[in-house]
Amino acid sequence: MQTGTISTGMALVKAVDPKFQSNTTDNLVIGSGTALLFGFPFLNIPVVGYVQDQPIMYVYTMLALIIYFTALLGGILWRTRKNNDIRS
Repeated sequence: MQTGTISTGMALVKAVDPKFQSNTTDNLVIGSGTALLFGFPFLNIPVVGYVQDQPIMYVYTMLALIIYFTALLGGILWRTRKNNDIRS
C-alpha cells in the first residue's frame, strides 16, 4: 500500500467502472489487507534485527521466507497434479 499499488488500482477501476458496480474494489481492498497481515512480519523482523544489532533475525526471516515459498510451491504443484489427475 505504501508503494501506491492500491491507490493506482483504485484509480484504474474508477476509470473502467466509474459507479463501482463490480466487486473488484472489494477484492482489491481485502487482498491488500490480507497481504499486509501476512507480509508485515517479513518486513518487520529484519528491521528489528538491525535496530537491536541482532543479525540472527536476518536468518529467521530467510528461514520464514523459505518455508513460505516452499508451502506456496507445494500448493501449486499439488493443484497442478490434482488437475492433471482429473483430466486423465
